[in-house]
Amino acid sequence: MKILLALIVSLYFIISCSQDNSFRFVLFSDTHVAENTTGAADLELAVRDVNQLRDVDFVLVSGDITDMNIGNNLHRAKEILDSLNVPYYIIPGNHDTKWSGSAGANFRQIWPDDQFVFDYQNYRFIGFHQGPILRMDDGHIPREDLYWLKEQLQETGTEKPVILVMHYPLNDAIDNWNECVDIIKDYNIKLIIHGHGHRNRQSEYQGIPAVMGRSTLRARAEHGGFNIFTCRDDSMIVQEKTTGGRLNPAWTRVSLAGRAAIQSVPDSLLADMSVNTAYPDVKNKWTFESGYTTTASPVVANDTVYIADVSGKIRALSLADGKELWDFNSGGSVYATVAANQDRVIFNSADSNICCVDKNTNEVAWKLKTENNLVAVPLVHNDIVYSGSSDGTFRAIDLYSGELIWLYDKVGGYVETKPLFYKNKIIFGAWDGKLYALNTNDGSEAWIWQGEKTSPLYSPAACWPVAANNKVFVAAPDRVLSAINAETGETVWRNNSWKFRETVGLSEDGNRVYARSMTDSVVCFDTKTQKDKVIWANDFGYGYDIAPSMPVEKNGTLFWGTKNGLIIAADAENGALKWKHRINNYMINTVCPVDENRVLYSNIDGQIGLLSVR
Repeated sequence: MKILLALIVSLYFIISCSQDNSFRFVLFSDTHVAENTTGAADLELAVRDVNQLRDVDFVLVSGDITDMNIGNNLHRAKEILDSLNVPYYIIPGNHDTKWSGSAGANFRQIWPDDQFVFDYQNYRFIGFHQGPILRMDDGHIPREDLYWLKEQLQETGTEKPVILVMHYPLNDAIDNWNECVDIIKDYNIKLIIHGHGHRNRQSEYQGIPAVMGRSTLRARAEHGGFNIFTCRDDSMIVQEKTTGGRLNPAWTRVSLAGRAAIQSVPDSLLADMSVNTAYPDVKNKWTFESGYTTTASPVVANDTVYIADVSGKIRALSLADGKELWDFNSGGSVYATVAANQDRVIFNSADSNICCVDKNTNEVAWKLKTENNLVAVPLVHNDIVYSGSSDGTFRAIDLYSGELIWLYDKVGGYVETKPLFYKNKIIFGAWDGKLYALNTNDGSEAWIWQGEKTSPLYSPAACWPVAANNKVFVAAPDRVLSAINAETGETVWRNNSWKFRETVGLSEDGNRVYARSMTDSVVCFDTKTQKDKVIWANDFGYGYDIAPSMPVEKNGTLFWGTKNGLIIAADAENGALKWKHRINNYMINTVCPVDENRVLYSNIDGQIGLLSVR
């Protein structure tokens, strides 16, 4: 009887779509197009079904278009989606912005934008993504996108009904969700539609009705599927359509009547800043607000701090007070940490250029054009620039002339890491599952190492490798710390006891290697032995953490940051906690210690600062 009633209700709404003020649209989500998934085939079947349906007005695509935004995956998805007979509106998800050789910038090159706004009937649809950009992290709405959202809502007005389209749910899965709620709470938000969870679910976020839609993937089932939304008057009916099969009865009905009483996020759910009172001697000496997403770490040279962000600006700040000394506009977003020496700043831009700026004139000394967007961190050693890329190559370039010294063209994935110079080898990981060692004299291959899990998702590519005592150390998403013979590329030992992920650091004397676990602990190993000898391990209580923020030692103090805005200092020799300080709730990039009492930091939200211990 219940099934019959649901079928009658569903049929009523389908028939009534022919009447005024009613419409239907489709939600595709989490399509995960890749060579090693059924994503493309499942999306093709979904598009075919939509093209055979009557009265579908448009399609929403709510992120995770690819499984990894590499190769031709995004282009393949666009090719399939472009065969729809109706308009579609699309945003990226975390798989498109994190695992990407352009940090998601290519999304805006393939489609008009990575956000959308349009009106249909009486509703305004606003779509925007939640990253995170390039880093393994909680969702984070880019600062520049929050500005955009605020502008769109101000233009919309407080009375017009609005439907928000996101990838993440609007809850603490996003580290700055409270800011988003504060922006939207005075507007007539009727519904939030999102994906990410790969299943159908109705919920509510701070008083706003929400619908999470399933993935188009078949997963363990025989067929994939998608959702059809039918809007009429004050109701939204949602039905699941199995690809190649039937339109199922409505699984939820959302009332659009009235106005949601949107509640601000309570203080109890925000970042706990009380830790700062426990260490009152730790102070923020200065803070600089760039206003743009920042995935680069600060670097310091000659009492000047250099930092880059997605606006494309390279900024020079005074180490003493954080005041801006000069800036340089690169013309393309800069996601990677810059390299700086006495008179040159080197950076890689998403416009595909490796660029050198003369610090004395603030002018371009040279540029080298590559074949793709760049997110790799450059290294300067002995007046040579070493840089990975997203075009399958690794380059050595003369620092002062910009002339190419050599090029290695057999890299199977994009490079984001900072390369390591060790014993006349340049060592780096790429998002093809491999760690490369090249001879620095000619770029020839010395060895290639790969872990036990060969999927690109387990690549030793985000950590910055370190080396000492003829061993190279890396931690990958397989949650293992690996020690590798620097001469042969053979595995010396592997340790997964603490579930390490993408973070390694080295003591200044080279005798200790540090790795952060995914929950609370930092472990220190002896680099001199042929086995994984633990020197110390300590629980620092930072919680679950997957951010690739490397531990860095300076003058006997070990510093690191976390995904939730915490910076921690410990005694490097024995692991004893020295202090903690929380900046806010946003991911801290790899820190840059000035000495044992001062550490520079940047976070993904665009703050750069100097912590100082009195």
